[in-house]
Amino acid sequence: MSDFSGFPGISKATTIPNLFFTAVLPEMESPAELLAFLWVSRVTQERKPDARFATADELWAYPGVRTSFEQLAGERDALDTALEALVRLRALLALTLVGAEGEERLYFVNNPASRRTVARARSGDL
Repeated sequence: MSDFSGFPGISKATTIPNLFFTAVLPEMESPAELLAFLWVSRVTQERKPDARFATADELWAYPGVRTSFEQLAGERDALDTALEALVRLRALLALTLVGAEGEERLYFVNNPASRRTVARARSGDL
């Protein structure tokens, strides 16, 4: 049994666009995809506006992500697969950075600000 006693009257919230429920959710094929979208939304909204992205490693290390995946959707590979499925659904954008330590894939919720950021990065303006 959980110690959860309910939501407070005023608290932080994670915004999910209404269009998600009609355009994205019906196209999802697994609980992992739903979990991944919810967690990317949560993590990216907590960041500064110019850095609203998350990597799979950051997500997996974020409190609650690993537990929710292990209970509802599988291990770490389920997160990775779900993130790529969300890119194919165009719910998320992905940007691959190549550096001295190898490749890192950044995931953004597909919204106007993220589209501008990804376009700027791809054109070399960031």
